[in-house]
Amino acid sequence: MEAFAELLGRLHPLIVHLPIGILLLGVFLYFFSRRTPALQPAVPVTLFWGAVTAVFACVAGYFLKLSGGYEEQALALHQNTGIATAVLAVLAWLAVRNGENVAWIGKLRTGIISLTALFLFVAGHFGGNLTHGEDFLTQPVMALLGKEAPAQQAAAPKITDINKAVVYADLVEPIFKQKCWQCHNAKKIKGELRMDEIELFLKGGKHGKVLVPGHADQSELVKRLLLPEEDDHHMPPKGKTQLTDEEVALVQWWIANGKADFKAVVASVPADEKIKPFLAKYGGGSSAADSGPDLEQQVLAGKVSAGDASLIKKLTAQNVLVLPVANESNFLAVNTVNAAEFSDAQADWLTGLSDQIVWLKLGDTKVSDQALKSVARLKNLTRLSLEHTTVSDAGVGSLKDLHQLQNLNLVGTKVSDQSVEALGQLKQLRTLYLWQTQFTPAGVEKLRKLLPHTQVDFGGYDLPKLTSDTLIYKDKPKTT
Repeated sequence: MEAFAELLGRLHPLIVHLPIGILLLGVFLYFFSRRTPALQPAVPVTLFWGAVTAVFACVAGYFLKLSGGYEEQALALHQNTGIATAVLAVLAWLAVRNGENVAWIGKLRTGIISLTALFLFVAGHFGGNLTHGEDFLTQPVMALLGKEAPAQQAAAPKITDINKAVVYADLVEPIFKQKCWQCHNAKKIKGELRMDEIELFLKGGKHGKVLVPGHADQSELVKRLLLPEEDDHHMPPKGKTQLTDEEVALVQWWIANGKADFKAVVASVPADEKIKPFLAKYGGGSSAADSGPDLEQQVLAGKVSAGDASLIKKLTAQNVLVLPVANESNFLAVNTVNAAEFSDAQADWLTGLSDQIVWLKLGDTKVSDQALKSVARLKNLTRLSLEHTTVSDAGVGSLKDLHQLQNLNLVGTKVSDQSVEALGQLKQLRTLYLWQTQFTPAGVEKLRKLLPHTQVDFGGYDLPKLTSDTLIYKDKPKTT
């Protein structure tokens, strides 16, 4: 019996649309039948079924109410206006059916039908508030009027220094606010979990705590996020706006590396290659420590002539991606992700685009120390990736004249402690990746002292899992 009641309650969101449509049709038929008498026989039939489905929706709504998870005042408004709508629908049907025989009913018929329509809209509005939040209807109305709803006006300011940003308040909470709070707030407490207040968030829901600091994989919150969207326990529910893989990774990083600390700042939480691009996007800049003006933004704010079209064509013929970094910009991003055979000789071609190239990715290619002599001539270069190449200490010294370089990736190369002095001259660096190199902890520590404003990443942290990491593929059973 309990399971049947739960099933009936869950049918309420489906059933409630029937009286809405049928009663609205009945109201329109009633008023149009005054000019088109042929429509009059359809009015009582339509209102009858509208009344029946309205009563049924109220019954289903009552059982849904028993499941809990809704703020009492908001629920009471929806419930009372819904019941009033059902009662008025019955009266409207009686008024149309018996109006000709009972004089007073006939006089009130139009008023009753009008009230039915009014309460139908009011009950629907309160129901929308329960399900989608209080600004569900007002937000688009305010947009049509050229104004912002209050919730939009309170938007957080743009982060200017990502390293000083509070991980939860500035990065994670905005995600929850947009995609989780509508079901976990003071008005609607799905699963007895409130996420809009830190104390209540830490308390958890009816199944216990949802955060396990330091262990994202054991946190119920992350488990629900990673479930297939078709799973009944997946959050947010199917049909709602889902968290992106980036956002899930950010939540996992906060719980795992940030220990679910609501006060931790970005600089205090070990980052990784997956998270850093997200931090840069959320903060509107680099994820490294702020050592002054953003040189990359200064470079991109300038103007250069268009690159040599024939040279760009020559590079693309070798499967090298050459793309503008932004619309209507002549600055270029060059990526050899599809050109594993890219060599030192081809790297020399890049010098013909020395003014235009600002981002250069040469990872997993055949370039060596010789190629860095060509790279050193790219005077506007701000990002350079050399991961998993044969680059060594002998070539790093060539980079000393790249005064705009802010991001350098040397992961998986042969560089060692012997490059400390050469790298130490790149005072403008914001991020430097050195894991899987021949650097020692002592060498990294010495480098950090030379570059106090640079985030030197030497590894030693847990990588967060993305949804795609949890998929298990099995061979399809053979059939005979």
